[in-house]
Amino acid sequence: MVTDDPDIYEKIRLWRNHGAPRKYYHDLVGFNYRMDSLTGAVLSIKLGHLEAWTEIRRARAGLYREELAGCGLVLPVEPAGARHVYHLFVVRAADRDSLGAFLAARGLRL
Repeated sequence: MVTDDPDIYEKIRLWRNHGAPRKYYHDLVGFNYRMDSLTGAVLSIKLGHLEAWTEIRRARAGLYREELAGCGLVLPVEPAGARHVYHLFVVRAADRDSLGAFLAARGLRL
């Protein structure tokens, strides 16, 4: 989590440790999730594949961009100096409901 807002930072800091600003004092209900060793082992293996998976998603996003060019949808923007990983390829439509109906009629869903 990244923020430059001190109020958001403080709330996040509390949430990460079950709402406790100090031991045994809880200002709000927060979370305290710890990763177990099996999850850590799986993620350490998956991490080695992250770059390849990202490049596959970026290539697919390029195809989406080509195929959707000029169709009236607002496509994701990759700002200068940034590298989008395209976990999601979110588009905006002037008429969301009509787009949803169009896609549903073709077996796709939002």
